[in-house]
Amino acid sequence: ESLEMGSHVLGNLRDVTKLHSRHVEQAGFRVLRSPDIPSILVETGYVSNAADAKQLESPGYRTEIASAIFAGVRAQAVARPPRGTVFAVRSRDQQLTAAAARDAASARAAGGGAAAADREHKVERGETLAAVAARFGVSARALRRLNGLVGDTVRAGQVLRIPQHEVMAQ
Repeated sequence: ESLEMGSHVLGNLRDVTKLHSRHVEQAGFRVLRSPDIPSILVETGYVSNAADAKQLESPGYRTEIASAIFAGVRAQAVARPPRGTVFAVRSRDQQLTAAAARDAASARAAGGGAAAADREHKVERGETLAAVAARFGVSARALRRLNGLVGDTVRAGQVLRIPQHEVMAQ
């Protein structure tokens, strides 16, 4: 993932500055070896080089460099959303929306009713039945009924069917 993120950042930096290399380079720096977090080191110039030093003194240039780096990191977060981030939630929502649209189209083509168009949600750690219900705009009661739940307890990894047409009262 670090190489992918480096490629995103490098691609954005091409539009801002002359690059030392066209490819992401690798180094064995200890700070770049975290197994759980993609890490990159970005060299934006050399203060020993007069031309680089002059560019680095410019607030506008530094803003352009920072924006290019941010855009590359953001592109990586969108491509491979880290768990528990807004990017992961948006990605999951987009997947659920696309799946719901496909399911609804299949149900219409098959002449099925609401049950054929039910969506599914895999419970993540820390989620509650009430939170899942609120997220999908359905009542906890409807979730319990559809999934045969006796109480409000749900477990991480459990797959809940989400009713397509039941809407919570406002």
